[in-house]
Amino acid sequence: MAKLTITCCFQCLICFLQFKSLYTEIVLGEETGEFDFDGLPGVRYEFGFKVLPRTEECFYQTVRKGSHLQVLYKILRGGGLNVHVYLIDPSQTIVESMVDAPVGNFETVVPETGDYSICIDNTISQFTSKFVNIYLETYFTSDWEKFAEELDNIHVAVSNFTFSWKDI
Repeated sequence: MAKLTITCCFQCLICFLQFKSLYTEIVLGEETGEFDFDGLPGVRYEFGFKVLPRTEECFYQTVRKGSHLQVLYKILRGGGLNVHVYLIDPSQTIVESMVDAPVGNFETVVPETGDYSICIDNTISQFTSKFVNIYLETYFTSDWEKFAEELDNIHVAVSNFTFSWKDI
């Protein structure tokens, strides 16, 4: 009978935790009511897209002051595989640029918080679209270390709980 009661209590606890986790997020000790990627200590995206001839495509990422920002790109297909790529800060100043380069990499520590732009300029091509792959990563070093420590602590807590549950 005791095992049945413990099992019921355990199942109720799991249901409560799952229900609660649907409505809250705890990152770096702060609880919020909804999930927000910008609340994480870092983000990483990889995507591909097509840039039409005589056009420019820009993508935006909010980055905090002091964060590391890395952008890698590669032209996969299209004409001479050449485009102009710009990294633009929130005050609309070009931070870094690559001209006529089919592959490139930008790495910087962000000096001010705001929306940074990554623009691929295909206006140099009159007739050919370009297929581009971009990898973007941004992280704040101290927050990332705290986040990794929290994940380690969760793993230890879960393994301890799993071990004790097997003994019952």
